[in-house]
Amino acid sequence: MATHNSRLTTHDVLYLVGPTAVGKSAVALKLASKIHAEIIVADSMQVYRGLDIGTAKPTFEERQKIPHHLLDVAEISEEFNVAHFVSLARLAIREIQDRSHIPLLVGGTGLYVKALIDGLFEGPSAHPQIRERLGEEARRSGKEALYDRLKKVDPLAASKMNSNQGRRIIRALEVYEITGSPISSFQTQWNQTRSDVSILGLERERADLYSRIDTRIEMMFEKGLVEEVQSLVAKGLEKNRLVMQAIGYKETLQFLKHELSLEEAKEKIKLNTRHFAKRQWTWFKKDARIRWFHLAPDEEEEVVERILDPLGKLED
Repeated sequence: MATHNSRLTTHDVLYLVGPTAVGKSAVALKLASKIHAEIIVADSMQVYRGLDIGTAKPTFEERQKIPHHLLDVAEISEEFNVAHFVSLARLAIREIQDRSHIPLLVGGTGLYVKALIDGLFEGPSAHPQIRERLGEEARRSGKEALYDRLKKVDPLAASKMNSNQGRRIIRALEVYEITGSPISSFQTQWNQTRSDVSILGLERERADLYSRIDTRIEMMFEKGLVEEVQSLVAKGLEKNRLVMQAIGYKETLQFLKHELSLEEAKEKIKLNTRHFAKRQWTWFKKDARIRWFHLAPDEEEEVVERILDPLGKLED
């Protein structure tokens, strides 16, 4: 282990976050090799087998260099949520530490990262009948009608979402129907957050990030995204509502159904990915515990060195 990082111990868990395409994977690989770390991936779509190209999943070669955890742990026919992630991530952390390595959690799914650090939302389990009924209401009357209902029963929760976020609205109303209490009352645990954590954030100039997003999308199609989506459709892709929200997959499916041209699908994916990056940025910027590191083109090695310097000051 590098001498300037000698104070790091296996009691530490490091977190590396940031928006999509910012360069987390490249930095994580270089960082992990220097501090004897294993990577735990915090990505709500990379957990699914078969979602490889469209999620920019680490390659086989990258996984051979550094052990990766929480990739390919669910079939697309399964529902995977934050509770599953926290349970598996905690187990992976213990196993990594038992090997005297450092757990390095890397990802852009902010809810997964926050739940692991600050605790899991302790609301009731899903109620399939209620959820299906609310989903049918949304299809029949529109998400706006459900959003208006949520504003009446839980204005605090409603203020943190918009009328287009149908899945979150349905979950909030589901919790209210099951318990008689607003979902916001179960989320107060996040008013008290841990301070004894080391969270590293990566950022880039917006033009640079958008250029990387565009390049990534073009490469996905060159690598065979259309063929990947075709194979997933045969395995039940359209039956998993959560997976169907994954950027890249829903638009490519629209192309396969002749609803979009190939170029229209590409441009839609690029635009939706930019919007997604903005939402990730907004989420992470609210967390004052994150130490931000600016990435310029081809500066991964320099950023790793800048990260390692303050890490050397961590207490045993």
